[in-house]
Amino acid sequence: SIPDYIGSDMLTDFYLKRLAKSMNDRYAWAQQNGKKLYFVVCPNKASVYGDYLSDYVNPADYTALDQAIDYMNANSSVKIIDLRNVLKSARSVYGDDLYYNYDTHWNANGGFVAYTEIMKHVKADFPNAVVYGKNDFNINYYETYMKDMPYYLGYYDSYYDEGPVYSLKFGPAAVLTEKESDGNYGQYIFCEEWEDGYRDNLIHMKFKSKNESAPSLYMMRDSYAVSLVPFLKESFSESSFDWTYDFSCDEILDSGADVVVFEVVEKALDNLAKGRALS
Repeated sequence: SIPDYIGSDMLTDFYLKRLAKSMNDRYAWAQQNGKKLYFVVCPNKASVYGDYLSDYVNPADYTALDQAIDYMNANSSVKIIDLRNVLKSARSVYGDDLYYNYDTHWNANGGFVAYTEIMKHVKADFPNAVVYGKNDFNINYYETYMKDMPYYLGYYDSYYDEGPVYSLKFGPAAVLTEKESDGNYGQYIFCEEWEDGYRDNLIHMKFKSKNESAPSLYMMRDSYAVSLVPFLKESFSESSFDWTYDFSCDEILDSGADVVVFEVVEKALDNLAKGRALS
C-alpha cells in the first residue's frame, strides 16, 4: 500500500480507459437485466492512518484512486463509492480502533462505518433496503486471529490483539443456507466457525434473511468484506458473496439479486485496471 500512499503507481490513460470500459460494460449488463451495480473501493490502512507511517514516507496530494475516481466520474456511468473520507472522519469517534493493530484489514468498527456508507447509496435506489444502526447491535471484544503482518513475518504467536464483534440485539436476521470453501490458508486457518457454519475463509456463501421485503444482493469481494458480510447479510432478503473479482453473469443471474456490489481494496485497484484481476 506504500506506492498508493506516495503516488508512485499512477495509472496511464490506457489503463484508466480499460477500467472504465470494463465497469461500463458490467453496469450496462446489470441494467439490461434489471439490476443495479455499485463499485466500492475500500481504503488501505495507510490511507486512513497515514500519520503512523515514518516521516520519510510522504503522502501524495493525488493518488491512483483519485485518478480513477475523476476519470470514472467523467467517462463512466459507474461511480466509485470511495470510503476514505468516511473512515478518516470516523477516527473522531473510534480513534485507533477502525483497523486491527497488527493487520492490514479494518475491524468490525471499520466494517460498520463502510456498511453504513454503502447502504446510503443502496437505500437511495431501493427504499425497502434495511439499514441497521449502531444501537441495534451488542458490541463485545474478543481475541482476534487477524494478524497478517506478524503472520507473514513468522511472528504470529508473539502478538495479541482484540477486535469488536457486532451482533443484533434481537438475534440474527439472516441464516446461512449455502457455503463453499477451498480449504484453509494463511492466517484464516485460525478463524472460528460460527454456529450456523459461517467461517471468514469461505469463498462462497449465501444467506436468507427475515427481511423478506428487502432487495436481494450479490457481491464480488475480497478479504476486506470479511468485516462487511456480517452487516450486509442482515440487510437483504437474500445475499450471496463470492470471493472473486470475476464478473460471472451466470452466477449473478442464478442468485436472483437486485443489487450487485463489486468491492475491491485500494491496493488491488492497480491490478484491476491493468487487467490482472478482470475477467
